[in-house]
Formats: sequence, structure tokens, C-alpha cells
Amino acid sequence: MTNNTQNKLELYEPHSRLAYANSMSPEILSEFSTHDVSTYESEYSTLTRHKQEDTTKAQIVIKEVQSGLDFLFGKDSKQAKYITRAFIKGETICDVHYAKFSDPHNLSDLLEGAKLRCGNQATKVGLSETNVDELNDAIAYLTEKGFTFGRDFTAHNAVDMAKAQYLEQCFLDKDLISLSDAIEGCEECDATYEKGNVNLSSGSLSCGCYEDKSLDIVFEDNRPRFGVITNG
Repeated sequence: MTNNTQNKLELYEPHSRLAYANSMSPEILSEFSTHDVSTYESEYSTLTRHKQEDTTKAQIVIKEVQSGLDFLFGKDSKQAKYITRAFIKGETICDVHYAKFSDPHNLSDLLEGAKLRCGNQATKVGLSETNVDELNDAIAYLTEKGFTFGRDFTAHNAVDMAKAQYLEQCFLDKDLISLSDAIEGCEECDATYEKGNVNLSSGSLSCGCYEDKSLDIVFEDNRPRFGVITNG
């Protein structure tokens, strides 16, 4: 087997948020400019180089794995055929990672279509690397609830409105309360937090301890959930 350190995959992560354009709503895409597209086009060459390097490393390991399976189980064995199918279907870490990123060649048309669809409602919110996913999820949630972008909400207030809407729905139906996967049980009283521990009125999470934990609404798995506010 080849040296593991030598063949460690880079799995390059682009800095441009347009790398994830394929999973963005038209409302979010309408916020980007032609300059953003040019920036991503420049970075895409770096992404492509890392992809090629990772693919070469992966191919070396794939050949070794296939050779090992042929040696252990036989070339026509079900074990060898199963792994071969996984390779052909592109199920390696390398394949899955780079398949996430959009091709810049059709981004201009994608952005133009998004701007036409959203009309003059683009609000230039100043998209950052940290708020795009949350904003995208908030817009999707509000749209699912029947609200219309540009008429009922904009990119400026989508997140706050989505959180308020979710909180209102939880007041009406407590079965809609969902806790973030990041919330761990209480270390003090060994309580396992559940829906019943959420106090909607105070926006807190309580158990058998004296001090409640403040809650915020976060977006996780494309859905709003309650998460604990941490310090720092």
C-alpha cells in the first residue's frame, strides 16, 4: 500500500460562495454580481488543480484496492464487483466532495435568470461567508409557508422573519418544536433535553438545574430548530 501521508486528499474548499450556487435559491443568486462570477472563475482554476491532484491519488488507491480484492476473493467475486460498482458510481470521498461545486461556465446565465425572476427585489445585503446558508434556508422556509419574496419579505429580513414565523408556529403546535443536534444533555443533573424542556415564552431550555439555558433559532438540515446560545 502506498504511503498514507503522501496520498492524503486535499479536498479543497473554495472561498467563493458561488461554488455552492447549485444549491442556492434564485433569491440568493440574485444578490451576486458579475464581479462575484469573475472571482469564482479565477478560483475555479485552483479548485480544478486540487481536484486533479486528488483524483490522481484516489486512482492509485483504487487500483490497489481492486488488486487486493482480486487477490483475496477472486476477480469475479461479489466483493470485488460491489466495490467496483461503488467506484463507477462516483461514491468515493473525492467524487462526492468535488461534485458539490458549481461549474462557473453557466453561472452568468444562472444569475441573469435569478435576477429576472426576482425583478428589482435584489437588496444587496452584502453576502458573507457565514450567512448565505442560513439566508438560503430562511428563504426556502418562508416560501414553503406561502410567503413571497419581495412582497412579504426581503433578503434583509428573511432570517428574522423565518425565526419569528417558526416560533409562532411552535406556540400554535408544540409538536413542531425541534432541538438542534448540537444540544447535549445537562452535565449537572444528567437530564436529556427534549421538546418538553423548551420554554417558548422565555426562550430558554430548562431541566432540574437552577439556571436555564438561553435559546436561539438556528437552521440545521435545512429546517429551523432551537439551539443553545453559547458564550464566545
